[in-house]
Amino acid sequence: LRTRPVPGDEATALSGRSLHRYDRAGFEAVVDPRRLTAKGTGSGGRTTWKLEAVVVGAGRPRRGPMRLVSTPAPPAVTYTDERTRIVPVLSGNKLELRTERIAAVLTGQSAVEGAVRLEVKILGDAGPVALRLTEWRTKETREFALRGSAGSRAADIPLSAFRGEDDIWGVQLIGEGKPLTVAARTDGQDGRYALPGGRELY
Repeated sequence: LRTRPVPGDEATALSGRSLHRYDRAGFEAVVDPRRLTAKGTGSGGRTTWKLEAVVVGAGRPRRGPMRLVSTPAPPAVTYTDERTRIVPVLSGNKLELRTERIAAVLTGQSAVEGAVRLEVKILGDAGPVALRLTEWRTKETREFALRGSAGSRAADIPLSAFRGEDDIWGVQLIGEGKPLTVAARTDGQDGRYALPGGRELY
């Protein structure tokens, strides 16, 4: 990728060094996500691209990973079509871009009689029969029946299932074959549901 110089008047001050000036050391590059997805996806429907920069110093080229300092948030997810997205992630503090094929997407959520209803759209021929929650730290799982048509399913998850400590739960759909990860588009609706003890599910 070609880069374009970007000056930064504060770069030298933020570097903490006084022997060199870094005000003209910045640069930017534009990544076309469609070019990444055109290369296809690897096993499991995912390909990881590592971002590196090449600079010339002391008479020879030097290469290194693109790092994000302090406590940054990665850039937003970009969808190239209904079933493909580019997900920026931090591996350590190194920035990577992942091309992923989507098997299911969240289309709605709502509160219904002491439960939260999750509605999903199935993108493909898979026929999941249950929605599985997996707690990221303990790997505890809970499953709830799916209902609906072949392309659109819904599951009601009792709010009582979230009693206890503050946890982070991943969502997958279960059927024949491997589990399907449910994607949540960035333009989807947010939801917050009250739990006992002044806590929230969101």
